[in-house]
This record gives sequence, C-alpha cells and structure tokens, in this order.
Amino acid sequence: MSNQSQEFSFSSFSFISFLVKWWKHIAIVTLIGAVASIVISLTIKDRYKSVVIFYPTTTNSISKALLDVTGNSRQDFLEFGEEAEAEQALQILQSDEIREWVIAQYNLYEHYKINPKGKYAKTRMMKKFARNVKFRRTEFNSVEISVLDEDPNIAAGIANDIAARLDSVKNRIQKERAI
Repeated sequence: MSNQSQEFSFSSFSFISFLVKWWKHIAIVTLIGAVASIVISLTIKDRYKSVVIFYPTTTNSISKALLDVTGNSRQDFLEFGEEAEAEQALQILQSDEIREWVIAQYNLYEHYKINPKGKYAKTRMMKKFARNVKFRRTEFNSVEISVLDEDPNIAAGIANDIAARLDSVKNRIQKERAI
C-alpha cells in the first residue's frame, strides 16, 4: 500500500466513492434511525403549555395618594410594580402554601399517578410539580407562570388558579402584617 492511498482527499470524487463503497452500511443506519425515531415519537404523550403573564402592582395606599392635601405625594396607586414587587410575587408563588393548595385542588397525586402513601411520594410529587410548573420574572418586570400538562384544560386551570391564589395569599399576608 502506498503512502498516497492512505491519505484522504477532500474532492467530490472521493466523497462519492466513499458513499458508493459504504452505501449498505449508511442505508442500514439511516433506516434504523428512522424506525427508532418514529417509534419514540409515537410513544411520547402530547403536553400542552399554558402561560399567564401579569404585572405586579405597587402596594401604595390608595387613600394616602388620593387624600394627600400637601400635594407632596409622589405615589401613584396605578403604577406597575418594580423589581422588588416582582421578586415578592415570585417568592409567594414558590411558597409551600401555593404548591400544596394546587396539589390538593387538582388532586395531582392521582393525576400524575403517584401513590400518596408510597415511598418518597412527596419528593416525587415535588419534582413532578417543579418540572411542570415554572415561575420567572421577565425582562420587563412582569411575572410569568407557565404550566405543562397532558390535559390542556388542567394546564390552563392551574395557571389561572395560581395567579388568582397569589392575590389572595398576598392580601392575607398584608392583613396579617397590618394587624
């Protein structure tokens, strides 16, 4: 064997001769890959995504802003919240109270087929919940709640109910602090 025949040439002729020489192997690997991808894609269940985006508001007092006789009030009770309010909303959304309420409200142990009396059931539920329910602050200081589920109605319901529950939890916390 000469030294030149062992070198690889980057010409079209070399590429075509390589394909002709190894066409059976290439066809078999391609066929196996196509069959495997079809089988896998047919076994994957559809998941639907539901997203709720909202702007947290400031917690300024409406009466203080409306009844300020000095005119020095710079508080606008209609303004959107800033980074602090968005982070506060995220902290409430990630609380155990919200998570446990959603799990109970939608009977997620049964929905996700997790035995509640089984070993590490709560850990498995928390991991499944964390994979399917995400909270994040967007670049415009709004808060995004996204929910993935195999049932589109449940995904939409969970996302909407979490947003509504956030408001009631926040109001309860503010009342407790006021008292």
